[in-house]
Amino acid sequence: MTDNQPSAQIVRYIVAGGLNTLFAYLIYALAIYAGMHYALAVFLGGVIPLLTGYALQRRFVFSFHGGNRLARYIAVFILVYFANTGIITLLLESGITGSAYLGGAIALSICTLLNFALNKSFVFR
Repeated sequence: MTDNQPSAQIVRYIVAGGLNTLFAYLIYALAIYAGMHYALAVFLGGVIPLLTGYALQRRFVFSFHGGNRLARYIAVFILVYFANTGIITLLLESGITGSAYLGGAIALSICTLLNFALNKSFVFR
């Protein structure tokens, strides 16, 4: 397995993303606990770890040494943010889950896969 094979990238993405995702979810859960609306909580949980996630994915996950891709990374963040809040809204309004905590965890797991695919194919290609 070479360093840039998809399987190696996925392992590194899981490690780096796992730590960043736990940080993001902690911020999300604390914001929900503080009484914030889930859309604002998702935003805070994504914006705060945004720069650490960019640095980790750029160097550690994708070993990208090209030009600055922060604008593309932020565009993907915005797209994934809307997907995330859309999934939570769907889960809550459909009655599939009545908990913003569980809805956030489900949406986060789906959006993690979406984020990897978009970063690999669009941001750090």
